[in-house]
Amino acid sequence: MLDLCQPPLDVTEYASPRSLVRTLETDKAHTRLMKPINLPSGGRIRIAALDSYDGLSAHIGQNENGQSRFERIGDKTQLTANRLDGRKQTSSLTIEDYSFPWVPTMPETIRIESSGPRQSALREGMYYDKFSSTGIATSGLAAGDVLTERVAPYTAPSEAALNKAALAQTSLGPVEQVPPSVTALAKEIVGAESNPIAQVRALQQRLRTSYYSDGTKSPSQPGHGAARIASMVEADSLIGDDEQYAALMALMLHQLGWNARVVIGAYPEGEPTESMTLLGSDMHVWVEMEFEGIGWAVFDPTPDKDRVPESESHTKK
Repeated sequence: MLDLCQPPLDVTEYASPRSLVRTLETDKAHTRLMKPINLPSGGRIRIAALDSYDGLSAHIGQNENGQSRFERIGDKTQLTANRLDGRKQTSSLTIEDYSFPWVPTMPETIRIESSGPRQSALREGMYYDKFSSTGIATSGLAAGDVLTERVAPYTAPSEAALNKAALAQTSLGPVEQVPPSVTALAKEIVGAESNPIAQVRALQQRLRTSYYSDGTKSPSQPGHGAARIASMVEADSLIGDDEQYAALMALMLHQLGWNARVVIGAYPEGEPTESMTLLGSDMHVWVEMEFEGIGWAVFDPTPDKDRVPESESHTKK
């Protein structure tokens, strides 16, 4: 029986989900992480949503009392509103070489059921933060674990709908120690544009037409602390990976007065198939913003991986 008096989880006891990104993208690019079954069309696997920034990194925010929002859940715990007017389906994830505590979920996961040889440990230590749609298993995940999830598949809103919708006044975590150069670049990009979604698209387009590097073929330091982001912005050309571009876009949006969060996850190239397995190279980081009447919308700021620097001279010495 679920212990309703269980105190909130202290997430500082676990390695930050941000530390997964470059390791999985590079060192474990060809590693088989997990096998999804019946993954929703266009579906993204979510690892964590980060809505706070302290100059060192983005992290999962806390409630108004400064406490973790994670609460213990069971197989029958409802995690989000059960939309009676929406489509629902059952999907599953079989864990292979993904040995981290952060629980992969799907957009609008309604509930999670654990099974496999470690079923008891998973069920006893499963926690979830409904605000950020992030789950954590205190025992960690291991090969053979199965997560069966009831989901309401995500449908991307149309551009027309986004243009008509107002940005929600969502209260996210604090954002501090943002380099002045980030603010300057954001204002330079949007210019005199005042329409919110036009500002978002201007930032997204500027970043997506920059250069991609994960450090394997050209110099590009990991991380997204203030010093790393400042060096990226102040270089002759923007060069970075998913982690850095998503953090940069979220920080620029915040400096323009809009709330945004950074989401770490994974998704396949193209439409999912029944035989697919997600690899380390399928890891991605993106930005989400909440709109009235729509919910959280996804924005991808990272350049395509073939947009590599023409030479190392693009990197600031």
